[in-house]
Amino acid sequence: MLTGIQAFEACWSAIKQSYPTSQSENTLLIQAMGQFVDQYATREEICQMLPASLSTLFDRLVDAYLNGYTPGGSFQRMSATTVAAKKLRLQRDQSINDADTFIVDAPTV
Repeated sequence: MLTGIQAFEACWSAIKQSYPTSQSENTLLIQAMGQFVDQYATREEICQMLPASLSTLFDRLVDAYLNGYTPGGSFQRMSATTVAAKKLRLQRDQSINDADTFIVDAPTV
């Protein structure tokens, strides 16, 4: 089973084969996924902004990203503990990336 970005990529590839989308629709889905991963908006907020036909595909991509994906199209659900741990890691990584950097001149002895 694939997880994270690898799961997203495999699911994205399967979706494109099963549900042909235009270049503009592909762009909307990729931007939506970027907003979700970067935590600019919640899953629900993003779904509301997308056309109905794309919100279903977006949900599948998010499920694959968060819960894992097995090539061939079947989704595997992770335990609630594993999902919670992944969310905490994402939040921690985001806070580390957003942390201010201070440079301190230390006196030389």
